[in-house]
Amino acid sequence: MNASDNPYVAAFQLADKWAKLPPEHLKLALRSADAELARHHELRMAKQQAAAAAERRAHILQISGVAAAFMICIAMLTGSVMTAQQGHFWLSITMCGPSLLALATLFVLRRSSAMALQESARAARLAMNAAQPTAPATTTGTTGAGVV
Repeated sequence: MNASDNPYVAAFQLADKWAKLPPEHLKLALRSADAELARHHELRMAKQQAAAAAERRAHILQISGVAAAFMICIAMLTGSVMTAQQGHFWLSITMCGPSLLALATLFVLRRSSAMALQESARAARLAMNAAQPTAPATTTGTTGAGVV
């Protein structure tokens, strides 16, 4: 281990150099170091305040997203029930199905992936196909064996 690698030796050597100088030089150096430390402290405090403000804004954004998602979900569920009561089942399924989940995910998580949107569209198509009325099966002949 070299003598310059040891922090205690380096500090002792620095103190020895300052001891050889007149005290006015030390006072001047300490005054300039104090001003430099004050500037660094102000900069650190400003960065901390900016980070705290950014964190507060992010929190407010997250909470407002959750509140908006809640309101949209309640409105869509209410609209779904009202349209189902009027007999528009395909619209009801569309409002309370995958689109509801996609909007809630978008507002709460603040992201949406292409895979999730494709899966949502596929689920909506399946729900609409299931909600469409099917034609009754017709029989031909008297035996009932010829179901089309």
